[in-house]
Amino acid sequence: MMDPTQRRQIFEAEVLPHLDAMHRTATQFTRSPSDADDLVQDAVIKAWRFFDSYERGTNIRAWLLKIVTNVFYSKHRRNTLEGNVHAMATVDPVSDGWIGAASMNAQREPERVAEQPLLQRSVAEALKDLPEDFRQVLVLVDVEGLTYREVAEAMNCPMGTVMSRLHRARRAVAQKLGIVPEQAATSTEQDGARVLEMNSFRRRKEA
Repeated sequence: MMDPTQRRQIFEAEVLPHLDAMHRTATQFTRSPSDADDLVQDAVIKAWRFFDSYERGTNIRAWLLKIVTNVFYSKHRRNTLEGNVHAMATVDPVSDGWIGAASMNAQREPERVAEQPLLQRSVAEALKDLPEDFRQVLVLVDVEGLTYREVAEAMNCPMGTVMSRLHRARRAVAQKLGIVPEQAATSTEQDGARVLEMNSFRRRKEA
């Protein structure tokens, strides 16, 4: 059992490089910068609490994005039942305060909307029009690079459902961008990513 200081150092080294990806995903899920901040805050706290269950050396990025997805669905279900889908539940802060919104903002690259390429902005607009489940699958697979299996586990649905939603999401985005529908009909990750040029939409990947 590692001591608290060592645990914290390892956690920071593993998690902080992926805050950009967590926040991108949270923003696409919530469509609200402030709600995305809350979602990432809660996801990081949950990751801290369950960090001992993470098997070091495996895909930490996928593990963190699964937590973001699970926390989002938990909040969404709870808020829907409460009749307020915009209310984000509060979470007690970590005792030493090391992981607040300010520290997370300092780790993320600043938004430069005015400098985004036209295609990136067009894809972002197209994503906004997708049904929620389609948008989430597309973001997790084509933007963040998760596998079908990882997304299925994160969303608690069959892998076939993930593939179907992704296929339909890619077609919808392609049509929105004016791409010939037949070009977007492929069901493979590689072809879909090439047709939609999703690499242009991704931010710089962590080294």
